[in-house]
Amino acid sequence: MPAQFVDVEVLSVHVPTAVRDELFRFAHAAAPREACGFVLGTGRAEQAEVVLATLARNLSDSAARFEAHPEDQLAAEREAERLGLHVLGSWHSHVHSAARPSAADLACTSYPLALILSLRDESLAAFAGPRELALPDRQRPLSR
Repeated sequence: MPAQFVDVEVLSVHVPTAVRDELFRFAHAAAPREACGFVLGTGRAEQAEVVLATLARNLSDSAARFEAHPEDQLAAEREAERLGLHVLGSWHSHVHSAARPSAADLACTSYPLALILSLRDESLAAFAGPRELALPDRQRPLSR
């Protein structure tokens, strides 16, 4: 059964080309499973600047789901603190579907920002995490 996508606020987040490229390298290396991790940076979800992406071990048994290893989440939190940054949110890949979140995707993040990248069309989008669900189809593009 295909994922049921949910309407969430699309955010404008600056993701430098080098970080974007690294996210796609992580995702391609993990395929056909989803890759996941955390994004570190400055600002807050609605006006964030991503500085660094980390890779987490995906604990999910399903090729179409992700569950970041708690030790990798703690490592991302420590790295952010060491660098004077914040963990802005989580990221994960979709191998065969669009860069849109499902309800299951949002259940896997406790951060206000969710980055999703699609290997199907090499796209990347940022969405409000579960604490900020609302405003369906309010789209703002990602900047590079």
